[in-house]
Amino acid sequence: PFFDQWRREQPVKDSTSLTYVRARGHAAGFFNSDVCMPAIDEGQAWQFYNWMRRPSDHPEGGGGLRENTARKTNAICKQVFEMARMRRLIGSNPFENLPSSVIATTDKLFFVPIDWAWAVIDQLPDAGWKLLFALARVGGLRVGSEPRALRRKHLDLKTMIMTVTSSKTAHHPGHETREVPIFPELLPFLDAVLAETDDDPDALLLPFLVGRTDASLIKPVVAAIHRAGLRRWPKLWQNLRSSRETDLVEHFPIQCVVRWIGNSEAVAHKHYLQLTEAHTRRAITLRTSSPEVNLVEPKLGFMHGAGAPGEQRGAAAEGDAVSDAAHGRIETPDGSTPPAAAHRNAPERTQGHEGGRAWTRTTDLVLIRDAL
Repeated sequence: PFFDQWRREQPVKDSTSLTYVRARGHAAGFFNSDVCMPAIDEGQAWQFYNWMRRPSDHPEGGGGLRENTARKTNAICKQVFEMARMRRLIGSNPFENLPSSVIATTDKLFFVPIDWAWAVIDQLPDAGWKLLFALARVGGLRVGSEPRALRRKHLDLKTMIMTVTSSKTAHHPGHETREVPIFPELLPFLDAVLAETDDDPDALLLPFLVGRTDASLIKPVVAAIHRAGLRRWPKLWQNLRSSRETDLVEHFPIQCVVRWIGNSEAVAHKHYLQLTEAHTRRAITLRTSSPEVNLVEPKLGFMHGAGAPGEQRGAAAEGDAVSDAAHGRIETPDGSTPPAAAHRNAPERTQGHEGGRAWTRTTDLVLIRDAL
């Protein structure tokens, strides 16, 4: 009864309240119905956590929940028991020390290439569905709460800014709405829908979303994915947002991108930004340091096809264009050799032409400066 009372007191959306109901169901699956809150200690709370994560067919029984679902349940139970403690119904909170923060997982991340997006859009039935998909992959909106609330008045085609109402962040002061650029790739899909929409500023852009659950939006898109000859990716809508945020940080500062996407830098790094195949390809083909600015180079030229070390030394000895300074032969204006550089004028210093280029030590440059 206390759990239900606490749930009714929370100023949350219906979807969040449903999450609370599920958490209560998990707890009811482990604790006996006649167990009172004061009788639950920290040891039993840990047993409950372990039970949630065990497979449902485990010999000792289990909830069959994923790690993050179990942690969210811990977090809800922690809130409920903390309120009971504050009201002096219990002496301590048995869930206080249990893991309750969601951990970052990469097994469900999937980067959706933009050409995949165009292929899927071509298979969607009408302008409304095409815009919905584009709002997720190009606009980075949360489907379906944010497109569902989008109205004609929210589009400013003069400034090319779209005002997005966000029910997910509305409980944070100042985050009820956010401004998102109308990206050039998004404009054709908006134009197609606006041509079919009333001129009334309050007209919904996607009225077909009214009365539909988010779950009901998955099947038509999966069918379009298959018609396009592609495979379905995990977390259908969230990975479209994640892919768009990954795209945008390649071109804009992250403090701008998170304002447009509607999350924080910490959340973006933890749950959204992805390592793509394109990143890896670029890393193995792009030289990130210029040889012109490297004063000291590694003696590994023979590992990159420049010949054996002996061959390199021979090439260095024949290199007429290599200056004495590059080989460490430093003289003062009166023709004498500085004591500190004398040991560098030995014949074996001809190996300074390794890898096909002359190299110079930083200490050589310092001595040259002092000599001049």
